[in-house]
Amino acid sequence: MKRTTGIAENDYARLRILIRQIFEESYQSYGYRRITAVFKSRGYNVNHELVYHLMREEGIKCDQRTKRPEE
Repeated sequence: MKRTTGIAENDYARLRILIRQIFEESYQSYGYRRITAVFKSRGYNVNHELVYHLMREEGIKCDQRTKRPEE
């Protein structure tokens, strides 16, 4: 008997797409905490650790802003 993809893996695939969309909408500035907040505002019940894990697997990383020296 051939195993099929589990429910969790299907959900993770959909979450990966949504994470990528939110990340691109934010001009690649949102980290896992803000993306989790966006999910919760859209009605998804997602743990921040799951978002962090999926972002690391996908190689998604936000750029940290650096302070400019004052002139």
